[in-house]
Amino acid sequence: MNRQLAQRSDTKKITLNERNSKYYYNSKNYSMIIEPIYDEDEIEDIYYQDEEDYYLSSESEKYNVTVIKKNGEEENSIVYLQKFYVEQSKLETFDNGYIGFEDKENSCNGWYDENGNKTLISDNFIIYEIKDDKVFLKINNDEEYDINTNNEINFMAIDMEERILLQTNVIDIYENMYIVKDSNNKIIMLDKELNAISDEYDRIISDIQMDMVSDFSSY
Repeated sequence: MNRQLAQRSDTKKITLNERNSKYYYNSKNYSMIIEPIYDEDEIEDIYYQDEEDYYLSSESEKYNVTVIKKNGEEENSIVYLQKFYVEQSKLETFDNGYIGFEDKENSCNGWYDENGNKTLISDNFIIYEIKDDKVFLKINNDEEYDINTNNEINFMAIDMEERILLQTNVIDIYENMYIVKDSNNKIIMLDKELNAISDEYDRIISDIQMDMVSDFSSY
């Protein structure tokens, strides 16, 4: 496999400005104010290993998020933000820069787009990645995945109009391609437009670093 072709995308983060325990983010199309809502009964410290340990906001920590758009419209929400690196004042985003969130009270999750608009989806799905104008979803179920026996649909890709583009039980996401299992339960490579660019394989062996979703793969 071509190493350059299969290079995984770097993790995207945005830098926030912290003042008086509030965090501020300004883009060309909107501004965002993030204010923690502390609940000592819910907060649990989480640490993430990435060159060094640093505090990562708990997934059970609420935030009051205010979005101010270019036209002056203001929208306020109480949501949970995943992968908010508090000590670094950085927030991890999807590949295209969208900011993900979870709204547990209303049983949904979603993202803020480049204009600060919110898109909501059911919490039956976990948003794995947004890349190349496509949303990659993992079906949220409590059943443990067994790679040797389970061939059910675990992932899907939709476009921004919510049309289903792809359904698969395995996916690995790279900078310039995707690796999935097709309807024949064979592994194939897809380009950015999800067109097949390889033959079918029973197994792909590579010494390159796989994406984190490879926990569900069989390479």
